[in-house]
Amino acid sequence: MRVSELMQQEVWLTDPDESLADAAKRMRDHGVGSLAVLDGEELVGILTERDVLWATADGATAHLTKVTTYMSSPPVVVSPDMDVVEAGRLMVKWDVRHLPVVALGQLRGMISARDLLVAEEWARALSR
Repeated sequence: MRVSELMQQEVWLTDPDESLADAAKRMRDHGVGSLAVLDGEELVGILTERDVLWATADGATAHLTKVTTYMSSPPVVVSPDMDVVEAGRLMVKWDVRHLPVVALGQLRGMISARDLLVAEEWARALSR
């Protein structure tokens, strides 16, 4: 199975200068665990729930601290045609739970560890 078959095509965005508080609200409001960080059209990072947790643990002031301070950059990315097993291996190797999907330099989607788990359970159900 390819990443393109599992990825979420709707990706929520932030920019490096947005406050962590506003970015965290967007994640909450849309029920997502990560935001792609774009500087113009360029993917420059990813902000995850884990990054917000680290900021909180560091005592960062969420309304004053910018996304760029805690985002993961450069992000580990995958292509739409990559096998999902390989994407899972990358998640384990880099200890990440979300991978932006990029093709021809453009953000195309996001795949999460949860997406991979759902696919695994679906495959098991079909084989029963």
